[in-house]
Amino acid sequence: MKISDEYYSNNYFDINVAPQIKEVITWKLVSQLLRRYPDRYKIIETHPCSGIYDCISLYSLNGHQIAAFNRKGRLHIMNEKSHDIKEAINIWQMLVAGEFQESLDLFCRALDLEIPKHRPASSASVVTYRFMSACISFSCFGYNRYKWVNGYFDTSGFGGGIREKEFSKFKEAQNLLERLSKFMRERGQQTHILVNPAYNFWFLLRNDEPVLCVHIDGEVFKYNDSNNLVKMYRKYKRMFRLVTYSMGDFVAIEEQ
Repeated sequence: MKISDEYYSNNYFDINVAPQIKEVITWKLVSQLLRRYPDRYKIIETHPCSGIYDCISLYSLNGHQIAAFNRKGRLHIMNEKSHDIKEAINIWQMLVAGEFQESLDLFCRALDLEIPKHRPASSASVVTYRFMSACISFSCFGYNRYKWVNGYFDTSGFGGGIREKEFSKFKEAQNLLERLSKFMRERGQQTHILVNPAYNFWFLLRNDEPVLCVHIDGEVFKYNDSNNLVKMYRKYKRMFRLVTYSMGDFVAIEEQ
């Protein structure tokens, strides 16, 4: 099947895709986009429209929203100047149909990016996002629900702010957040998404309970331990080794 205009059509039939599959697809596409263009975008979780939508959003380094994977809708490509939706793509249908590479190329072209002939070396943040994608991939048809949530609950509805409950489970991550927050407060830059340190943390939830935490600079936190993903990746050369080391017990449960 070739990409055609039907994926852009408002009349195209929206098939139901399970939330867990959308979670896996989102992180696979985002991690591979950043693998092509390392350190070009900031990734955060957003909940616009009074908190109704559930999005993984891409921001440029000057703070403009570029795109949003709305897991309750479509992939939105934003107009960087007006902040309106420029294109809405039925990305879920394309990816469920097995057109991953073609979908990734389409995404790049929609962002006016030149597709590289060779992927550059992965930066610390790219290794982290690849790790996040690998952690979630095994859950597609498992018994439990897994989901990555941002360290800052960004919503246009009620209840936004730092995810204090999740941070309290990981003392090393909590201490790091406190140190970074103090540094940012002293600089008077606490709230902007590009510098608010809580946005740089992500929690992996298993049935709504946090089981893992990462910082995009390459740190992974377990309840009583932490490791550097970049050092581990240089040692083992395979992402699955990092996943089994960090959450082997949970992977074993899903395989039973």
